[in-house]
Amino acid sequence: MRRLMSWLMMLSLLLVPTLAQAEDSIRLVVGGVEVQTDVAPVIEGGRTLVPLRVVAESLGFEVTWDGLSQTATLVRGDTTIMLTVDRPDALVNGQLITLDVPPTIRSDRMLVPVRVVAEQIGLHVDWDEATRTVVITPQGSGTLTVVIDPAVLSLLQQSRGGGSYR
Repeated sequence: MRRLMSWLMMLSLLLVPTLAQAEDSIRLVVGGVEVQTDVAPVIEGGRTLVPLRVVAESLGFEVTWDGLSQTATLVRGDTTIMLTVDRPDALVNGQLITLDVPPTIRSDRMLVPVRVVAEQIGLHVDWDEATRTVVITPQGSGTLTVVIDPAVLSLLQQSRGGGSYR
């Protein structure tokens, strides 16, 4: 009995941080679709930072990375955005803009203030404190196209019994 109690105590100590972390996690919803990231978004300086590549690609950007200068370049149509790690500014179509919080690296991923990328292409960003969710939607009555990787779509279909979700 004593051994069982010891195991239960140890198990509960291991679960508490996991449950607390799950409660504090930040969700990201783009165009009504929840976007899963391999590195969790964080709040720094009152701003939500998200992994750049997954969000930019879900918004239809092509992303390139220059490891020497630690600069990411995002291109979509006639919009080009350049962000550099630890620099408090970005180049948007050749114009310098000031960021509230500079991009940073966490777990080998570049995290950027989500509002910068979204608003530069005319999207609206909201924060729902109750659910700790960043919501990105089109401004006005426009529509937002979310690009879903075909491999991910295939996995979703397989996990839900193979039905079509297009």
